[in-house]
Amino acid sequence: MGDTSGRSEPALPPRCPCGFWGSSKTLNLCSKCFAGSVLCAPASSPESAASPEKRLREGAGEDEGPRQKNRRRCFHCQSKLELVQQELGSCRCGFVFCMRHRLPEQHNCRFDHLGRGRRDAILKMVKLERKVGRSCQRIGEECS
Repeated sequence: MGDTSGRSEPALPPRCPCGFWGSSKTLNLCSKCFAGSVLCAPASSPESAASPEKRLREGAGEDEGPRQKNRRRCFHCQSKLELVQQELGSCRCGFVFCMRHRLPEQHNCRFDHLGRGRRDAILKMVKLERKVGRSCQRIGEECS
């Protein structure tokens, strides 16, 4: 009935080689030894730690579409934009356009503006509570 053999005493935290208690967050080292190992580790191999991250970022960028290199120029005609035009000409597709190309129809926008408008309208719509019984009455009649 009461099987106590499966239970064990609570595990003590691991000890660092220097004799202090370590932590699993610090690779079973005390705070002083962990700080020393962190300072030595990046100096020994900085390229090996940074290169996998760069490879992942480059691979993710290929799946996306074209990117705008210079946000100070129109993505469609490459004309220079003033600061105000940069703010007004930014589209939901992520590109910046001049005043001639800022409308979605003028730059063949890939963003679904119509679908977004429908979703926003549904979210903002007032929900009416359904009434039980008849909702309309004629003058002189009682509600049943």
